[in-house]
Order: sequence, then C-alpha cells, then structure tokens
Amino acid sequence: MKIDPITLEVIRNRLIAASRDIRRTVERAAYSPVLYEVVDFSCGILDSEA
Repeated sequence: MKIDPITLEVIRNRLIAASRDIRRTVERAAYSPVLYEVVDFSCGILDSEA
C-alpha cells in the first residue's frame, strides 16, 4: 500500500503535534523539578507492536 505525500505529511505533522501536547501535559503535571525545570524527559508514540 502506497501513501501519497500529502497524506503522509498530514499524519506526520499530527503525530508531532500529539507528542508536543504530551510534553506540555507532563511539564504542567510534574511534581519533580527535574521534569518541569530541567525538562529531562522524552515523549514518544508507539504502536502495539513496538
């Protein structure tokens, strides 16, 4: 199955936006200064096979 370039970019940008939303949520909800001051964490989106 081949995905056209426009659909690919739309999906890619939406996944990046979702990851940024996760980051903002973690920063706001964090109790540890390591998370909200140093921003020492990462966010990712995985599928069930990862």
